Amino acid sequence: MLSVHIMMNLDRHKSNISLGASRDLSLEDFPNIKVTCYFDSLYIHIVKLCSNLEIASELEWPIQMTYRHSATITKDAKSACFDSWTNRNPNIYSPFGSERNPHNLLNLSESLQKISPSRCVTVAILDTGILCCHEEFHGKIAAIKNFVPNEANDLCYDYNGHGTNCAFIVLQTAPFVRLVICKVISSQGHGQLKWAADAVDWLLKDESGPKNYCPVDIISMSFGGSIFDIDLKRAVSEAISQGKVVVAAASNDGRKKLTNIAFPARFGDVICVGSCNDLGQPSSFTPTGREIDFLAHGEDIYIRSLSSMPRSGTSEATPLVAGITAMAISYAETTGGQTMRSTVCHTTVMREILRKMASMPGHHDEHMGYGNLDPWRLFKYGPDHFRQVVEEIVGPLPVSQQFAAAQPHPPGNKRERQRRASDSEVELHRGSER
Repeated sequence: MLSVHIMMNLDRHKSNISLGASRDLSLEDFPNIKVTCYFDSLYIHIVKLCSNLEIASELEWPIQMTYRHSATITKDAKSACFDSWTNRNPNIYSPFGSERNPHNLLNLSESLQKISPSRCVTVAILDTGILCCHEEFHGKIAAIKNFVPNEANDLCYDYNGHGTNCAFIVLQTAPFVRLVICKVISSQGHGQLKWAADAVDWLLKDESGPKNYCPVDIISMSFGGSIFDIDLKRAVSEAISQGKVVVAAASNDGRKKLTNIAFPARFGDVICVGSCNDLGQPSSFTPTGREIDFLAHGEDIYIRSLSSMPRSGTSEATPLVAGITAMAISYAETTGGQTMRSTVCHTTVMREILRKMASMPGHHDEHMGYGNLDPWRLFKYGPDHFRQVVEEIVGPLPVSQQFAAAQPHPPGNKRERQRRASDSEVELHRGSER
């Protein structure tokens, strides 16, 4: 079998190769050779294209416009990837293709001017894989690994598009980052939380001896399930103890009027992300719950070069927060060197830093957390103010003292302490039932 990968400009329905040249792929002189074509993204008229190319197609692809992704994770979990396809007008809602994009909504352009591009930050994306040959990711992928058993695709090929969109949002927010791609959801849209736990373990350093691992600063997870999983909880807790910043999508169950925060976002020690519209108000699909930390723009995300349809969901908000977190880490190194960077590379510290970027830094509620994020709220005051914020969180530190050795003080907000303590009680209770 001969496999051919066709790169296309899909949103304009044009190929970068001519149909006449493409017909050579049928290899009429070699009737025993099967030709399989892989297309980089959604293409609504793909069946017609294959007919023009004289290529027989057996397609579950593309996803139709009315399709709403609801892939399942086993072990009684539900809703693997928290996003949905919408039918909105992309000329009106085009966050990455017009003037109404996060770079303007969140003042990202001004914030990025404060950051040295030489300060590399590594973000791990646990999702459906990636279209790694796409030009948007050239030179940006540090490592890839497939944790889905019985899949021969070692390149983490993304047949869904969900993981690719998440990766692109991270890069649009923080262009200086390097990506580590972990495929934890199969090409059929199914997965196990154990696969996610294995991926997190791979990202950690085994202090007891040598191990093949991939170091990262941030772990972004836009998936989840309704059942507590002890393996994933252990892996996430270990990641946080090793100084990783873990962000996770809350879920899209808000329309059900339930407090359905999914795991791992429901773990009390991760940063739980909900979605908001461009006015900063919670999206209708964002669930409520004391675990919600922040909201980020997650409605009608339209990425011209990757998809012909806009998407909405906490899945889109989560990589945006991961990108903002990468900006904070890079800014910390720009401001205070490696010692300050090591200090802010901790989920507890980063949560407090992100609060300074939030619309309600002094108040937490179950609908908005601390509100919507805008990094310019913090970065506009300059490096001295940023250093002051860090020292307010971890305590005053002389320049000679290593920030990495500092242990962050418990958050000063009494409601926050009660909220996290309650989470732990729930987790222990669920764990005892297993």
